[in-house]
Amino acid sequence: MFGKGIITGMGITLKHFFDSYKADRRRGLGTRYLPHGEEHQGPVKGFVTVQYPEEKLKVPENFRFMPFLIKDDVTGEDWCTACGICARVCPPQCIWIVRAKKDDGKPMPVPEGFWIDTSICMQCGYCAEYCPFDAIKMDHIYDIPTQERWDAWIFDKEKLTKPNSYYMQTHPRQGIAEKAVRDEKEAKKAKGGRASKEAKAESAAKTTPTPKATPAANAAPTAPGKSETVKANPAMPSTEQKQATAESRADVKAAQTAVAPEAQFQNTGPAAEQKRPADEQSIATATAESRASADPNQKEDPATKASKAE
Repeated sequence: MFGKGIITGMGITLKHFFDSYKADRRRGLGTRYLPHGEEHQGPVKGFVTVQYPEEKLKVPENFRFMPFLIKDDVTGEDWCTACGICARVCPPQCIWIVRAKKDDGKPMPVPEGFWIDTSICMQCGYCAEYCPFDAIKMDHIYDIPTQERWDAWIFDKEKLTKPNSYYMQTHPRQGIAEKAVRDEKEAKKAKGGRASKEAKAESAAKTTPTPKATPAANAAPTAPGKSETVKANPAMPSTEQKQATAESRADVKAAQTAVAPEAQFQNTGPAAEQKRPADEQSIATATAESRASADPNQKEDPATKASKAE
């Protein structure tokens, strides 16, 4: 039938119209919202028009508007370290940060100045998403009208800073989840520090040399021979080591005195070479050959010629 849709739509509109009056009468003539601007929980009939600004709807937890900085409730210190990540990722470049400095000119991880130009902020939330310290978050306050459009819309650090308890009230679910993540990181960091200390102590214990067991008292030590060399033993006591070294030196000295001195063979020639011991003659021959190979123009020693002829 022509006009049936119009009649159906008008009937729905009239039904909501009369239901709103019934709901207002049940709630006390016009009290549609809770005292702090929160909407009644659950589907309530009769909610047609929000009388803003007297009445305000409760915004969801994920709602974001202007950023704000967080400070600790107990110490009052800023969570912001002035790293500048939020300023670098900001698409409209509306964030300015000045890092504090010490007396000697070195920078400090504290913001001396922090400004946001709210007139060009696009409420994207990149600054809160990329902050590694959870120091900047998005606020729920959206009614910030002013009659002056320049200085009043540039928020400084004092105007942006709010306590952590405020963030826990506006974002209870996100705040609890982020606190759990921070506590887990702190626990891992503390555990890692203890583990690294234990690992260092264990590695130091492994690298420390353990002293070898000393020989039995009834085992008679054998004196080293003339051709033997006494090796230093780190585990040997200092007295025994000195005694063994002295004995080896005495044996070497006795072996040197047993051989005739070189001064007895000052004369050269075949007759003198026959008087030398066989070992001394071989040493002289090897020395002369090495010199001749190094210098081919050098004349050969007669003693060397005789040894070669033999």
